[in-house]
Amino acid sequence: MLPIKTNLLLALGYAGLAGLIALFFQLPAPLWPSAGLAAFAALAGGWRWMPGIALGSWVANDLLLGWSTPGALWVTLGNVLGPMVGVFLLRRIPPVSQQPFARTRGVVGFFTLVGALNGLIAGLFGAIGVTLFEKPAVADFGGILLQWAISDGSNAVLLAPALYLWWKNPHLKKPEHGWGEALTATVLLLGLTALTFFQPPEALIIEYGATALILLPLTWLALRCSQRDAYTLLAFVFLIMLGATLSGYGPFAKPGIELPLTNLQIRISMLAAVIMLASALDGERRSAIRALAELNAELEARVQERAKRIEASHARLRRIVETLPSPMVLTFLSNSAIIEANPAAAATFGYRTDELAGRAFLPFYADPDERKDLVRELQAEGTVRSREMPFVHRDGHKLWLLISAALIQDGEHPLVLLSFQDITSAKAREHELAHHATTDALTGMTNRRHFLECAEHLLHESPSSQAPAALLILDLDLFKAVNDLHGHLAGDKVLRQVAFSIQANLRQQDLCGRLGGEEFGVLLPNTDEHGATELAERLREAVERLVIPLDGGARLRPTISIGGALTGGTKATPLIELLAHADHALYAAKDAGRNRVVFWSPPIPLPVAASC
Repeated sequence: MLPIKTNLLLALGYAGLAGLIALFFQLPAPLWPSAGLAAFAALAGGWRWMPGIALGSWVANDLLLGWSTPGALWVTLGNVLGPMVGVFLLRRIPPVSQQPFARTRGVVGFFTLVGALNGLIAGLFGAIGVTLFEKPAVADFGGILLQWAISDGSNAVLLAPALYLWWKNPHLKKPEHGWGEALTATVLLLGLTALTFFQPPEALIIEYGATALILLPLTWLALRCSQRDAYTLLAFVFLIMLGATLSGYGPFAKPGIELPLTNLQIRISMLAAVIMLASALDGERRSAIRALAELNAELEARVQERAKRIEASHARLRRIVETLPSPMVLTFLSNSAIIEANPAAAATFGYRTDELAGRAFLPFYADPDERKDLVRELQAEGTVRSREMPFVHRDGHKLWLLISAALIQDGEHPLVLLSFQDITSAKAREHELAHHATTDALTGMTNRRHFLECAEHLLHESPSSQAPAALLILDLDLFKAVNDLHGHLAGDKVLRQVAFSIQANLRQQDLCGRLGGEEFGVLLPNTDEHGATELAERLREAVERLVIPLDGGARLRPTISIGGALTGGTKATPLIELLAHADHALYAAKDAGRNRVVFWSPPIPLPVAASC
């Protein structure tokens, strides 16, 4: 059932606004506030209120503005279809069906559909009506379409929201932040608008940018007052701008009336969009804060309940950990924070038990990546057994622990239970044995067996095994005479000094070792013939420069002979073959007078005599 009274009031309002505009402007008018009333009717009442808009439009165009009846009916159809199509599409945007200005998507949809699309539809009907029914010979279709669309669209976005918001909430309430702030902002806004727009055009320093001066108080009102009140004040701002422009003042005062009013309506529409968006964003922010507060309250209650359950579970685990004699630590999986450590565990790391609670256990790992590996295995298997891992004692020295760990699911917080045994002494003995097994006791160099193992790996198993390499054998010249004349202690001193000199002149990647007696081996990876020759000469010269004092005042100046062999390029050369070649080259260096470097080269085959 149609609300007859409401439709009659809408018809009267539409026709009254149109008649008021007709007193000041010729057809088609550059300003049409009736379009705002039509957009409000479409928003608030839908099709039930549109008969009043249709009646008012027909009366205004046919009886007041002097249109022909067919033209008036045609324009009336556009005045009804424009806002209804825009509102129909706006209602399809979730969730704006009941509150079109509460969300930013609703605001954007309103300005796009009820503003731009509505104005375009009304302008299209109006331009067709003028060219077909009224002044076909003199009508400018494009100009009428543009002016009509801007006028209807601008008035729709300016008036419809204010009317709709007052219709939804007609009661005047005290602003949230008090009357003082609201009145201050209102006076500042209206005063600044009047001051800016009632100046002669030639007195303005900023022309079209003058509207930006009122953005600050407008935005202030949009963020601190209700959306309805801010938009209502924007309508008063428009009336001040309109009055000043029609009186020939302000930045939009130009010759004629259509262009100034069109410019004014475009600017006020932009201000309306900014204010409505700012207000909607602030509303969304407030809604999000309220929702977050409610969610926080709910979460806090849940957290407190779960915290009680977790604390009870932790208390049981603490009792278990404290009563076991072996070192045990209970930590969170996520951040390694220590929940409980028994006295045996605290003593292992040099702490008191109360000093470990809450401390992160990650810094106790000598290598943090070790914990990452441990966590990955725990997450995959659930337990880890008897893993040797390095840790750090409170005083900084390294601890070796034999770790067993289990992943415990305690509510939403997985825990790690670690038990361990201190094997630092055993690891030290193991390291000492390994050192003795691979190191020459006299010189501190790698011994023969370990040197050959490492050389084999570098030559044939490392990623750079195809790169050129060189093997050197260094032999002390006339070393037997040193032992015979000065004794074996002097000979040992010479061997140590020569070994130190060799190591001091090698590169980081080079491998050296004592092959036995007075003979040393050096492997030069990634080294061609030129580089090997230079390095071998450097070693020879370094030994030649040595002056070794002995007991009794004697001074020895040792020399070495060096035999070298190069790998066969892209083809891997067996280590035993390299050793044989380097040994042959060493003998050649000795035969040539010692204290020199000789590299092995393959023998040149003798020519075969031709047979008769």
